[in-house]
Amino acid sequence: MKIIQKLLLVGVLFNFISLMAQEKDWIQSAQQSGANFYEIRNEISKRFEEKKKNKQVEVISKSNNIKIIGENDFVKFRRWEWYMSQRVHQDGTFPSSLELQQGYDDFVNKEQSITAKAAGATWTNISRTSNDGGYWSMGRTTDIGFHPSNANIFWVCGQKGGVWKTTDGGSTYIPQGDNLPFLGAGAIVVNHANPDILYVTTGDNTGGRGMGVYKSTNGGTTWSPTGFTRNLSNGVVFYNLVQSPTNPAILLVATNLGVYRTINAGDNWTRVASGRATDITFSNSDNGSTAFSIINNRFYKSTNQGQSFSIVNNGPSHSGLGRITLNNANVNRVISWSNAGIWVSNDNGNSWTEKNKATYPNGSIVNFDAMTTSPYNANTLYGGQLDVFRSDDNGATWTQISKWHGGTSITEVHADHRNMVCNPINGLIYSCNDGGIDAYNERENSIANRWSRHSDGLVIPQYYHAASSESNGAIIGVGSQDNGGSFRDSSLTWKNSNGGDAGTQAIDPQDSDIRYSNYNPSPNIIRTTNGWQNSRDVKPDDVNESWWVIPYVLDPNDSKRIVAGYHAVYTSDNRGDSWEKISPDFSASDAYWEVLRSIAVAPSDSNVIYAGGPRRFHYTYDKGNTWGYKDFNQDITSITVDPNDAKTVYITFGHFSNGMKVNKSVDGGVNWTNISAGIPNIPVYSIVTQKDAEEVLYIGTEFGVFYKDASMTSWKVYGTKLPKTQVHHLHINYHSRKLRAATYGRGIYETALDGETELPCEAATNIALTAATDTTLNITWPAIPNNNNYYTFHKKQSTSEWIHTLAPTNSVILQNLEPETIYDVVVGVACTNGNRILSSTLQFKTLKDNSLIPGGIYEIKSSLPDGRNLDVSNGGTAVRTNVQIWEDNGTQPQRWIARNSNEEGYYILSPQHAPDKALDVKGGVNADGTNIHIWTADINNISQKWKIESSGDSYVALTPKVAPGRYLDISNGQDSNGVNVQIWGGNGTPAQQWILEYIGPSSNNLSVAENLAQEQPLLSKEKTIVYPNPVREQFTINFKKTSEELGNVQVELINSLGVVVKNVKTASVFTNGNIQIYTDSLTKGVYTLVIKNGNGQKIHTQKLLIRR
Repeated sequence: MKIIQKLLLVGVLFNFISLMAQEKDWIQSAQQSGANFYEIRNEISKRFEEKKKNKQVEVISKSNNIKIIGENDFVKFRRWEWYMSQRVHQDGTFPSSLELQQGYDDFVNKEQSITAKAAGATWTNISRTSNDGGYWSMGRTTDIGFHPSNANIFWVCGQKGGVWKTTDGGSTYIPQGDNLPFLGAGAIVVNHANPDILYVTTGDNTGGRGMGVYKSTNGGTTWSPTGFTRNLSNGVVFYNLVQSPTNPAILLVATNLGVYRTINAGDNWTRVASGRATDITFSNSDNGSTAFSIINNRFYKSTNQGQSFSIVNNGPSHSGLGRITLNNANVNRVISWSNAGIWVSNDNGNSWTEKNKATYPNGSIVNFDAMTTSPYNANTLYGGQLDVFRSDDNGATWTQISKWHGGTSITEVHADHRNMVCNPINGLIYSCNDGGIDAYNERENSIANRWSRHSDGLVIPQYYHAASSESNGAIIGVGSQDNGGSFRDSSLTWKNSNGGDAGTQAIDPQDSDIRYSNYNPSPNIIRTTNGWQNSRDVKPDDVNESWWVIPYVLDPNDSKRIVAGYHAVYTSDNRGDSWEKISPDFSASDAYWEVLRSIAVAPSDSNVIYAGGPRRFHYTYDKGNTWGYKDFNQDITSITVDPNDAKTVYITFGHFSNGMKVNKSVDGGVNWTNISAGIPNIPVYSIVTQKDAEEVLYIGTEFGVFYKDASMTSWKVYGTKLPKTQVHHLHINYHSRKLRAATYGRGIYETALDGETELPCEAATNIALTAATDTTLNITWPAIPNNNNYYTFHKKQSTSEWIHTLAPTNSVILQNLEPETIYDVVVGVACTNGNRILSSTLQFKTLKDNSLIPGGIYEIKSSLPDGRNLDVSNGGTAVRTNVQIWEDNGTQPQRWIARNSNEEGYYILSPQHAPDKALDVKGGVNADGTNIHIWTADINNISQKWKIESSGDSYVALTPKVAPGRYLDISNGQDSNGVNVQIWGGNGTPAQQWILEYIGPSSNNLSVAENLAQEQPLLSKEKTIVYPNPVREQFTINFKKTSEELGNVQVELINSLGVVVKNVKTASVFTNGNIQIYTDSLTKGVYTLVIKNGNGQKIHTQKLLIRR
């Protein structure tokens, strides 16, 4: 028996080594029955070192301006090794699909019994939702399923992010089916007869074993297992899933165990071909009778709808991952490819011709991971690997049409194209790559515009690690697979930091501009001191190897000190400029996998350091002078130390080892207690302890987060609304009082800490413009409780550049604006809990030069030395009351309300204490010396219309419509109380120069002057009654017409700047002809009420005064 197993392993390893040129190939070889993770790792590493010594391995180098370029095969292997090392059995065998299913079922059962306290913690996704595109993108995708009749609707599979749906051609997405048991989604089928029915395979052919085929009957909202789900005693890897083009109940799926078929829409499945089936498809040439598959590297064909398959003897002979694609412009043409070559058949798979592989200019051969064809030209082929190539002569020659990084003449598109599919409706070629989704339009005339991005909104980054600032909880750093490092700054804006696979993150708690990241698997730690404006690599000089995600931490008692784990423990007391080795080499050999994988420094004593290696725990109590260790039979994934007791330490384990998930030591690592009760048999990746609570612990696992406190005997699921995704890192941000989870497929989430209630903090609403000039906007909003401060973003509508302004209180003055320009404005609230909440976008418009705010109150000040105000004599309210100048006393007779007249550029100026009166040229006489008094306001009276003109620095002159060329003038230029004002010919003297000082919006004692400008109602007032007016919290509209006559009614309230601030649409039937409108959310002032019927026709307008 041992001999048989040995021979089987040798066969697997031979296949594995021979196929290292293509990532998918060697991963699948490793997952064949009989493979052992540790033996494969050892053998691959040995063979790779031999190849490297013989210079048989091509290594893609770094670039100075692009932090990291591509990955060679061994780097890809290292990532796979890191991932699988935490997820295999202790003996190196791979878990079965049944074990995954059992772990998931156990998790779901525990989730359903969540405690009330834990249920109060709601997880919120705070990830970035977009990126720059090209090199910087979102996350890896694997497949697309298209709606049969709408080109804008399709579903996207994320490698670890589940299923996402778009209805606008990939501009926006929503997650679908977060109840899938495993968010690794591989292949998807949209039922061509009913697009509400979907099928998806869990897992994918690069990410590991799956948990079966799942089905949705409501467009992806919920999913249920098909018959190919339960009782999977073997480890199943899914390669592809297809549906018969004529019978939607027939589906075929290709797996490492063979081809399976269902004839009843997934209820039951039968294996119709044995062997490793790496692809499956139905032919386009007939009514679904013909199907093709690659089985054990040979091309097979079925002529009976997939009931059986026969080898095509003269067909392609593949190595590794043989694939098939149909020609979208020729139903009889089939393409099949692998590392071994590219073959084309023109007769539906019966005979074949080998074609040429693509090459780079340096001669490097490209082995495609994905291929598809043009829907318009049968000779146009597309192939993708690191980049995308195009052939217009059926594979004879190839031209590169994408480049994974910028700086070249070729369009920049993200690297590593996993799948390519053609949308049959619009003809676009879609690439599923490590950054998301990109589309190619071959009918676009401009080559530079043929590629388009469709990844924004796919929140599927696979995060290794995250860190937050303790001086500003809004600042976060994350490291992701394939898409580098990102950070969120204090304004909640996400930016990029370093490229490649970015790993462990750290932020200096004293200075959040000092941050750290790393590039996997380089041993270099990357440091910035200015918030990623620039950076440098820091590492010990004698270090050449590290774990895929480097274990390093900042000393909690001295943030300048870095403690890092390689083959030994190193420390730096100057942020990485120099290093000291403080431990012996802990590795049993110089193999890279013998390096340390986790590290921790005791918060209460920096002399106490713990390090976790493969199956061994190391400890020192004297800063590295002496070390002890404890052996375990599985690898340690993370360490946390009690905040108050340096000798109390906790560790977690990966692997599928039932009952061995978390251990605790109270004597510094010498003796241990298993505290795993309540945790399903799933890997545990991360642990963190809360420093201000009694033994409150949180762990990140394969499917979510658990917690435990000192009073609990077993672990419980923590929080709700977290997708069932792998949580690879947890940390607590005490500045915001948040537990944050870096997930491997759904970005970063946060929630409140154990037992803490979220303090209410909401977005700003009822945002109002209280003043405006030609260059400023004064904006205010009701105060929001539990905020640290506010901030705003504003931009011209015609531009895309936002300007950030801090606002210590609930108001802001936006300055240096352009006259008569509409600005988009967003108000942000910085909550005490660390959240940053943005309002909706509002539009406000600056005024023309020398414009006044309608409804605004002004003091009109003389430019003479004493700066006296325009004043209504003795505060009189009668007509003919004289107007004079008087020293500023802050009373209403010195304050003037500006209202629009019925002529553009002219204003009516009413004294605040007598708003039914207006500043008036006596008798309308156009002559020097004509007196100024107040008179009953009349919009048609040109003696009351005033224009504002510039007059020297910061001064204005007021000229009446009735007397062009004459200006408001202080008699004889005397600067004394009681001096009369008149009109006089313009002379530019200080007697005619005024300052308009804005005081605020109209006050409570405003009344509605019926003779001010208003539109004539189309429905007479006898048929529409509005009461009360003035209004405080609500008013009623009474229609004398019936609801049948009016139909739907729309009510608008428009503020003095012409902005619709309330819009209410009523039902077609309203009680007794009455509609009640609430105004309690609006600021006081004069508004225009507009009522429209169901056709949008205005049926009533009038002025409405809101008081408080």
